[in-house]
Amino acid sequence: MERDPAAAGKLVVFDDPFNSQDAFRRRQTVHEIMKVAGKCTQVIVLSHDATFLKQVWDKSPAAERVALTIADHRAQGSKIMPVDLEHACRGRTATDIDDLQTYLTTGAGGLLDIIRKMRVVLETHCRTTYPGSFLANDWLGDMVRKTREGGAVHPAQALYDELDQINGYTSQYHHGENMADATPDQIDPTELTGFARRTLRIVNALQA
Repeated sequence: MERDPAAAGKLVVFDDPFNSQDAFRRRQTVHEIMKVAGKCTQVIVLSHDATFLKQVWDKSPAAERVALTIADHRAQGSKIMPVDLEHACRGRTATDIDDLQTYLTTGAGGLLDIIRKMRVVLETHCRTTYPGSFLANDWLGDMVRKTREGGAVHPAQALYDELDQINGYTSQYHHGENMADATPDQIDPTELTGFARRTLRIVNALQA
C-alpha cells in the first residue's frame, strides 16, 4: 500500500466506526478506512462485529495486517491474543445483519429466516466477544446456560437478561435447531420486529 510521506508516523484509531450505520454506510466506512490507511503509518480498528473486521481485513495487504482480540481468562485476567477472523465469522453470512436491518426498515424477508439469523448473529457475536467463555459448537441456548451458571463473574453477565429473553422467544420456532419444526403462521411480525431490534442493539448494529 502506497504511503503518504506527509502522514509518516501518524497513528489513527477507529473505535466501532460503523455503530448505528446502515449496510451501505458500513461498506463506505470500510472504503474510507482503507483510504486513511494509505496515508498513515498505522491504523487500529476496534469493533465487536467480526464480519465488519473481516471486511477490513480482506482489503488490507497480507503482510501489513494483524487481528487481535481481548480474551477473558478468568483468574488469569484478560489477555490480548491473535484471532482468526475467518473462524470468528463461520456460521454467519456477511449479509445476516443487513437482512435484519432491512426487515426492520421495510418488513422484507421470511419470518422464520429472520429468526434464524437473529440466533446466528448473536451466537457469532458472543463467540467473538467472549472467546474464552464459549465454544465453537455452542448454540444460543448453551451460551445462555453458561452465562447463568457463571453468575456475576461471567464476562457476558451484562447481556444475560437480553440473551435469555431472545433465546426464549426464538427457540419456540427453532426446536432442536430444526427450522422444519417451526410454525410461521404463529409468528407475530410486530413482536418479531421488537426482538430483531434488540438483537441488533446487542451487536452494535442498530440503524440510527
